Amino acid sequence: MTRLPTTLAYHAVAAVDNALYVCGGEDSAIAGVRGLMSLWSFDPSENQWESLADMQQGRFVPLNSIKPMVHSFRKT
Repeated sequence: MTRLPTTLAYHAVAAVDNALYVCGGEDSAIAGVRGLMSLWSFDPSENQWESLADMQQGRFVPLNSIKPMVHSFRKT
């Protein structure tokens, strides 16, 4: 598996339909940056990461996958 092309901490991960999704978190290279809006997908057949469209709101919370979708929840 190739490395994710960014440094993250406190991110969420879910597997759906033979793809791995990584979203949100904190950029461990930039102190104090929390709740990233980034979303990444890993295709194991291509051994490649793809940056997807940013989420509407930054997150550093758990993910849940309900086929064929990935859901992110936040505290209100």
